[in-house]
Parts: sequence; C-alpha cells; structure tokens
Amino acid sequence: NALTGAKIIELHVASNATIVSKRIRDVEWPKESVIASVRRDDKLILPHGDTQILAWDTLTFVAEPGVEDQLAVLCGYEVAAHKNGKH
Repeated sequence: NALTGAKIIELHVASNATIVSKRIRDVEWPKESVIASVRRDDKLILPHGDTQILAWDTLTFVAEPGVEDQLAVLCGYEVAAHKNGKH
C-alpha cells in the first residue's frame, strides 16, 4: 500500500445491487480496480470472468484511491452526494 498507493477494499454485495447474478466480466468496473477474491459463506473463491456474483458475497478489491464510491454503488450502497461537510 505505501509503495503502490493501492488500497484493499472489502465490500458486501447488497441484495438490491445491480451486479447480483451477473458474471464479473459483464460488470463495468472502474478501470483502476480489480477483484482479488470473493468470499461466499465460508468459502474463498479466486474470481474469474465467469464467476457469478451473488447477494451477500464479500468482494475484495485492489484499487486506486478515489474509486471507493464507484465500487460501493455497484455493490448496492448509497453514497452521500456531499462529503466533508460541503453542500
């Protein structure tokens, strides 16, 4: 992290996320991110393009700073429009 500037981000996939039931290759991920692993129940999955994303999966990303909000939205989270107290 200190050398590359990349971040490790873990997100749970909400049941209402638009990516539920899609294959990894069919999602338009931020270019500055890659899925390192998928955890489903107690099983660790090394993802491939044909890996299907299910509700409640935990996705682990390696990503450049600044793409966290995009990844969160894809996983079904609402991201505040105003950050740092700015309106």
